[in-house]
Amino acid sequence: MLKYDGTTGAFIGVFASGNGISAPLDVKFGADGNLYVSDCFGGQSISKFDGTTGAGLGTFGGGLLVNPTGLAFGSDGLLYVGSLGDNRIQKFALNGSFQGTYISGNGLNLPDYIAFAPNSPSVPEPRSLSLLGIGALGLVGGVSRARRKA
Repeated sequence: MLKYDGTTGAFIGVFASGNGISAPLDVKFGADGNLYVSDCFGGQSISKFDGTTGAGLGTFGGGLLVNPTGLAFGSDGLLYVGSLGDNRIQKFALNGSFQGTYISGNGLNLPDYIAFAPNSPSVPEPRSLSLLGIGALGLVGGVSRARRKA
């Protein structure tokens, strides 16, 4: 991961590297201040980095994710991960412990981007997961569309 000046766009340097990452796809900062990175085609896992120093803090999700893609933190504090290769949305706690499969099947096809958008009447982009107000969830994956109560 590279670091750039937020105002000027000037390159600052390498923020984080290693920690098993070979094909990073999505990055999100958690409420704990750490950086979470999905490794879609390499490690098949989520890498965690210190949000201040960039130091690697380990990986999780190996064996539970097939081509992990989009990441989003829910209002419950859990990390939701699109598992592209097996059409699932998996849940993890910030410590990396598996919290279960959130969605599997029911028309979900290639979930690669995840965005929680409270009070949003629509899904913001193709192939995404969006929280539509209280308890409603809209899904779009490829050409399949499904809606499920959370």
